[in-house]
Amino acid sequence: MYPAYRLSRLVFAALFLIFFIGCAKEYRPASLKDLTCMEEADQAIQRGDYELGVRLHLDFLKKEPENALAMYHVGYAYGMAGNHAKEIEFYENAIATGYNLDADFYYNMGMAYAELGSFEKAKSAFKKALEINPHHAEAREVLGSLEKE
Repeated sequence: MYPAYRLSRLVFAALFLIFFIGCAKEYRPASLKDLTCMEEADQAIQRGDYELGVRLHLDFLKKEPENALAMYHVGYAYGMAGNHAKEIEFYENAIATGYNLDADFYYNMGMAYAELGSFEKAKSAFKKALEINPHHAEAREVLGSLEKE
């Protein structure tokens, strides 16, 4: 629908895989407890095996149902597989569990909403990403494009 959004999403996916090597590393935002998740599940996502990544993360969530980082990663894998409704569902669950200090998370959520045509929700997510990180170039760029329409 919007080729620039898709290209931006692919660029972000590559950066995500390079920078966010795996949820086996601890996430330490100021107001959330340390979170970890399953290295094998993240490796599956890195290889592009989104179905396996989702399945392994869901198994992990059975053991740790409040693990917001794992919820984020399930949503991300669903999004990379093209299932943006499930992606948003897991992002919203992550927020409900307290995951709220990651600009890239809100950027991904905004992209998912945009893919589904929910442009007002997408704008809100991009604005939240920019509240967290005012220098998030991709969020600023896509938000600017949406506000011009």
